[in-house]
Order: sequence, then C-alpha cells, then structure tokens
Amino acid sequence: MEIVLKQVFSLASQYIRLNSFALALNSNSRTSVQEVYNRKDEYVKMGDGLPLPREVLCKGEDPVIIDSTSRDIKIHLADGFISFIGVPVVLQDGSVYGTLCALDKVPYSFSDEDVSLMKTMAFFVSYMLDRNTLEEQLEQSIRVDMLTHLPNKVRFSECLTEWHLEAKREKQSYSVLVMNVKRVKELHELLGYQASEDLLLQVSKRLLQLAPDGAELFKLEGDEFAFLVRSEKGLHVAQLVEDIYMTFDKAFYLNESDIYIGINVGVGRFPEDGNDIDSVLLKSYDALARVSQRGRSLFSSSSTLDSFEHFKMEAELRKALQRSELTLFYQPQYDLLSENLVGLEALIRWFHPVKGLVPPDQFIPMAEESEVIHQIGEWVLFTACTQAKEWLDHGVECGMISVNLSSKQFLDKQLINKVKWILQETSLPPTYLNLEITESMAMDVHHAMEQLNALKQLGVMISIDDFGKGYSSFSYLYNFPIDKVKIDKSFIETDKPLAIPQAIISMVHHLGMGVVAEGVETKEQVEFLKQHHCDEAQGYYFSKPLSVESLEKEIFHIG
Repeated sequence: MEIVLKQVFSLASQYIRLNSFALALNSNSRTSVQEVYNRKDEYVKMGDGLPLPREVLCKGEDPVIIDSTSRDIKIHLADGFISFIGVPVVLQDGSVYGTLCALDKVPYSFSDEDVSLMKTMAFFVSYMLDRNTLEEQLEQSIRVDMLTHLPNKVRFSECLTEWHLEAKREKQSYSVLVMNVKRVKELHELLGYQASEDLLLQVSKRLLQLAPDGAELFKLEGDEFAFLVRSEKGLHVAQLVEDIYMTFDKAFYLNESDIYIGINVGVGRFPEDGNDIDSVLLKSYDALARVSQRGRSLFSSSSTLDSFEHFKMEAELRKALQRSELTLFYQPQYDLLSENLVGLEALIRWFHPVKGLVPPDQFIPMAEESEVIHQIGEWVLFTACTQAKEWLDHGVECGMISVNLSSKQFLDKQLINKVKWILQETSLPPTYLNLEITESMAMDVHHAMEQLNALKQLGVMISIDDFGKGYSSFSYLYNFPIDKVKIDKSFIETDKPLAIPQAIISMVHHLGMGVVAEGVETKEQVEFLKQHHCDEAQGYYFSKPLSVESLEKEIFHIG
C-alpha cells in the first residue's frame, strides 16, 4: 500500500501545486496524518504523523476545502498550514476509511479540476484498499474455519510445527488433544445441514470457554476439534480432558429440544510419545481410536438411534433420575431343594409421565449409548443396597441382592471404589451383594481378572448372567473368581434339547460354582432343574418382578 500511495501523491503533485500530500485516518479525536509526501520527492511514513483537527475529516461524499476563498471557515491547521483540501476514501461497504489530503503553508485557490483529480485519486486508493482487504480475507479463509471462525486444519499444522520447533529449542513440552464429537452425522441425517452446523457452533463455544491460558483450539475436518496445550505453563492436561467430558454431560439445545451428545478425546505428548511431530500426532489419533472403539464395541447396531424422537427421549431419561421417575422392582430367587427365598434380583423400571412404563430393552441401550448408564448404574446399586439394609434392619431376611453391571460400568476404573463407597455408605454387609456380569465383559481377560479379583476382595459375590447366550467358554469360568452361573432362559424351554442345560449344570458344579436358572415359567421346567440338581431358579413360575410395596405384602407378608 505504501508504494500505491507514493505513486498517487507523486501524480497529484504534478497537477496540484501544493507542497504536501497525505492520507489521514479517521478517528474520534484529532487525526494523525500517517502518510506524508512533499514536493522534495520525500515520502515519509510518519509515526505520530501531523495532527489535524477532526473538522477537516470527510464524513460523507463532499470534500473539505480550506483556501484563500474560505473566509467563513475558522479552522486552524497545525504547523502553519493554511491551504487544505480533503476528499473521502470510501470503501466498497460504504464506510469512510480516511481522508486523502493536499495541504500547504502558502495561500492556494482550489479549482474544480483540483477537486476532480483528488476524487479520482481517492477512488483509486479505495479500490486498492478493497483489493488488499479481499486478498487478506482470501488468505485468512485458507487458515480459518468459515463456520466456527476457529483456526482450521491448515493453521493447526502450521502451529504444531511452530510449537514443536520451539519446544525442541527451549527444551519444553506440549500436548495435542484431538477430539471427535459423537452423533453429529446422525443428527445431520435426521435434521439436515443447518441443524448439524448449529450443533458444531455450540460445541465450539463450549470448548473455547474451557481453553486455559497457553492452549489454542482448532476446528479440523467434519466433527473433529483439537487443542494444542503448552505444558510448561503448568496446565494439567488430565484436568482439561476431564473438563471436556464434563461439559458434554450438559444438554445442547437443538430444534427446540434438549439433546445429549458425547465426545471422544485422544492425547499425544511431546517428548513422552515421540521426538517428531508425526509420532506425537499418531499417538493422539491412536488414543482417540481406542477410546472411540471401546465405546462402540459395547453396543449392537440395533441400539443406534434412528430418529430425533430418540434423542429427545434420551434427554428425558437423563432427567428421570432427578424427577424420581426411575424405580426398582425385585424378582425373587428360590432354592430349588428347600423352596426357600434365597435372594432378589434388582430390575430397573422407568415410569414416564406421558408414555407410561418404558421397557428396559428400550431405554437401557439408549443409556449405554449416551454414557448416562454410569449415573443410572450407580443409582441402582445404591438404591438396592439401601433397600436391602433397611429390610435386614427390620428383621426381614431378603437374602442376597443381585445387581446387574453394565459393560461401561465394568470398564470403569473407578468401579471398585464406587462399590466400596456404596457398601460403606449403606452399611450393607458385602456378603449380601451379588454383582452380575455378562460373558462379553470377560472377553478382555486381563481387565476382567483385575476387576473381579478386586471385587472379591471387597467380599461381594460374582455371577455370570445369561450364560450360553453369547461368547461361551468354560476356560474363563475356571480362571475367574465366579460364585454362580445363571443359565439363559432359552436353554430350558421345553421345545429345546435339554442335554445342553444338563451339561452346563454338571460342568459348573464340577468347577465348584452354583447354578441359577432364570426365566422359569412351568412346573415341567422346575422338575427338570431339580432332577439335574440346579441350585436356584427365578421366573414367572415363582413370581414376576415386584415393587417394594408388593414384595413386602406378597412375599415378606409385612403389613
């Protein structure tokens, strides 16, 4: 721009016989002339410039002229200048950028040709400014995400290179957090492009609020975001990750409804995860993939939400705990030999204020998909233990309370501490608690062994639920500290070969474990199970799941 102004001023000086030419930038007070050219062929880029009173600034299309004919205009120019002409430099958007000036310390009378020439010069300056602005915008668009106005993938790559070189030079460290927002594609398919863009805007604002000093947020492609974090600033990356997950526990507002989405975060650190950029970035994406895969592997494709109604239902499920819409029913379990009550299985029910009773097979997969299963699972465990202790305190022998653990609960590294805390808080003896897991949870042998051994050290009982329904292997029964095995009800149906349940009962007994049959509905099934020495059973033949009130009245005969 400096070259352009010099050419403009040089050309104007050939026709207007004034000593100095300048571009004054508009402001709310006295204006400093930033660019000055005089007839001695000197071009000066002034620091503070020459002060001009704001009365000479052009605010519209009309020029301002002070010369020997301007007897009625009482404006005092600085530094002895007495002749002045100023024309507005108007940009394409209609705003006045500044005033193109010609001025001198000697009297001068401006002609119409002088005014016309100054207007032409001002138009040329505005044209060049607009072009430069456009070029700057194009340059910026390469590095800025147009939706969120966050730096984009190109800028992320540039910054990562800059940060890496600086960290190596200064012997510092940094972290890369890559994130992908879950369920954006589903919402895009259900509600359209505008809704998914609105959601991503909300996400970007929340993440920006979490960005601590020394961290930069980037919008990558699709549903991906990234943080670069300078570790030497004393930032705790683990806390930032925790904050990210916590902010996604809150609802987003879309299409006049509260919805809940999730986020996965992968972290790579320099220099811990590698000496070069590719290694650090690969580590972060590898961690992201493992987190994402761990979440997806827990659910079947049938649990995928396929309508916006499900999103709204999920939001209502999150509020159900606060609204006391969730409750526990208990199904009695009996010893087949003595026919005495030996335990109760806690089964969750959701009484929706409008839809009525929502079956567990509809809302449990939804809870697992959205991570709310953690809160629901803890509530079930705490409520069941509290109720069991209350019965025991009143002399009611309710037997062992069985509580199902979800896959995500079993994967939770804090599971042991949570169970321990609940037992301490409710004062329930651990021998009265039986935790049920499914076969699929035992597929990660190392993790399952650690969790089960730690639970056994608390003194609780462990059962395998729905045995034979999924991944069946007697090898893990032999290696894991399991107390009971529950046979899936499909094996004891009268139209199915009974050799399989017979073999399961025999094998489990040889391993020193108890056998519980679930879904027992007929007397024939009971007799078969007794004949083959099955230990316990539950099902509609004995009792359907009952509310606390019905259980106390029909089974415990209280009140």
